Amino acid sequence: MVGILIVAHSELGSALIETSKMIYGDSENLKAISFVHGEGLDILKNRIIDEVNKMETENGCLVLLDVFGGTPMNASIMALGNRENVEFVYGVNMPMLLEVLSMKDTCNNIKELSDIAVKAGSDNIGRVKKSKA
Repeated sequence: MVGILIVAHSELGSALIETSKMIYGDSENLKAISFVHGEGLDILKNRIIDEVNKMETENGCLVLLDVFGGTPMNASIMALGNRENVEFVYGVNMPMLLEVLSMKDTCNNIKELSDIAVKAGSDNIGRVKKSKA
């Protein structure tokens, strides 16, 4: 099993997890860290390290991030970038999380799971075309 940590601004990660519970119920080794206004980078890095240390399994930890170049991403990479069994994916969205949750117990390759996350996230972004009535 792979650990999944969502690190995002405000309560985005927690909201994604709560929404995923409507489909999958509670998921083991799934946590969110909220970066709140005024929180220092060092505090955030320590929170990230502590959470991953609690959840990391032999198959690794997938860190899902909200925005490329944002503080949650920068802190995560500074805190965990040297760990081989940790992968980072930015642009987290609901379809990405749901696909990762459906695969995390059977996919034992963290790099493969990160590829699955990227594909699921990008495949589920589009524009709804209005019909001409």
